[in-house]
Amino acid sequence: MLFYSKQDKAVLLFHRILPERDPLWDPIDPSLFKTTLDFIRKKFHIVSLNEILFEKNDYSSKPFAALTFDDGYRDFIDYAIPMLDKVKMKASMFVVTDCIDNNMPTWTYIIDYIFTNSVKMEWTNFNTTELPEEYRKTKWDSKEEKMGYCKKFKQHLKWIAASERDNIIKSLVENFSDTTYPHNMMMSWNDLRQIYSGGFGIGSHSVTHPTLATIKDDDIIKNELKQSAKRTSKTRCASSGAPWSTPPIWPARRSPRGPSTARSTCSRPPPTTTRASSSTSDDRPEWPSSRSARRWAPTPTGRRGPP
Repeated sequence: MLFYSKQDKAVLLFHRILPERDPLWDPIDPSLFKTTLDFIRKKFHIVSLNEILFEKNDYSSKPFAALTFDDGYRDFIDYAIPMLDKVKMKASMFVVTDCIDNNMPTWTYIIDYIFTNSVKMEWTNFNTTELPEEYRKTKWDSKEEKMGYCKKFKQHLKWIAASERDNIIKSLVENFSDTTYPHNMMMSWNDLRQIYSGGFGIGSHSVTHPTLATIKDDDIIKNELKQSAKRTSKTRCASSGAPWSTPPIWPARRSPRGPSTARSTCSRPPPTTTRASSSTSDDRPEWPSSRSARRWAPTPTGRRGPP
């Protein structure tokens, strides 16, 4: 995905690199990622994100580009890094801090997962008259019909009020309670410290991965960005000072106030020459009380506490 582009600069955005297929959100297959990297290497001169956004680049016969990944899935370590190392490229990873703290994927993945893995064919514990008419049929005659509903309904959830979305997700999690929820999909803070010490950039991508345009209170938006940046910096995944921060994307037409709020909150990345020291310890204090913003989340198996 092309996240940012000017005539001589580009930021290329990726999420997951994984050989297993997913009918709802298919990761990039490693073989395709290799082909993509070969193409990028031919067409671009790869530099750090800091250099793209804040520094004057030297002359190059090819456009400059930076590689970024979002969310913090563990397959970045298993598949992306070995392939990036082979072609001597670095990238920046922007993590959803609650997902790292709780070892749980983003709410968008949870929705996909419970619809895919639950054998239940009806959603019964929610007043569906509150939903748009096209989403009120919550009893499905086939797996295909159920998955088609999920695919469309997830897009609807991205653009409703954040509080309303939380209530719906909580209802879905309770209704489809026959599923074993995914775990060990996300990197730990210790993983992030290790890859940061190896030359990869680490930044924050909000606390709970909301669609920020759906949040009416600017203070909540600022908290999402500031607290995630603080969490990333505190765990020594970024240098002292302002950590990298990027909010979840929204179209400006949806929320004219959103981008300006983010710009006033997000801060400039630290110098790319500064690296966090590698740590082999993974201290695990008593697990903190659940955050109100994640009150719908099930209790995962094998979760890892903050470092």
